[in-house]
Amino acid sequence: PLVDVQTRQVVSGKTYIYPALVEMEDPGPQDPFLLPTRRPSDLMWFNARAVALQRTKLAGQVLYSTPGEYFFQDGATGFRVLTTNASLTAGDLAEAVGFPNLDGPAPVLQAAQIRKTGRTAFPKPAPISPEALLDRDLDSTLIEIKAQLISDTIHEDERVLELQSGPQHFMARLEAVPATFAPLPAGSRL
Repeated sequence: PLVDVQTRQVVSGKTYIYPALVEMEDPGPQDPFLLPTRRPSDLMWFNARAVALQRTKLAGQVLYSTPGEYFFQDGATGFRVLTTNASLTAGDLAEAVGFPNLDGPAPVLQAAQIRKTGRTAFPKPAPISPEALLDRDLDSTLIEIKAQLISDTIHEDERVLELQSGPQHFMARLEAVPATFAPLPAGSRL
């Protein structure tokens, strides 16, 4: 550990190992896209051989993206992909290879590599009731819900719709072009 010479206390978070030795047990694949494609729903099943540092390949359609994060849907299951090396747009079909994180409502591939495989029309959104809006299984999926507009504003480069459906109060975010912004009146049914 690193020690502060004046206080003689160990500096937390600073540890050095000498001599450094790294041994590679399993080299990464030459072409990670040759891995078998798995379904996001399969990742939620118990697997005694699964490890956090095992590359996994998923495929689906991009529904939405923000810098470094993509929201994908494969059938009725959604998943997210975190990467720094892709530029996809909504509607693109793609394969992603990364390290799975299953701590949230939907699987997340971290440190992923992505390659575009095509493009297609969006799937039909699943109509849901206000009670189903908080269902974790709907994370990163395309849904349709009827709601009443509370407010319509611009925040940075996003149009933010504040909505209410039954007892559920939520926000919808859309890409915005401020020059063409004409707010919808409060109380509109959407």
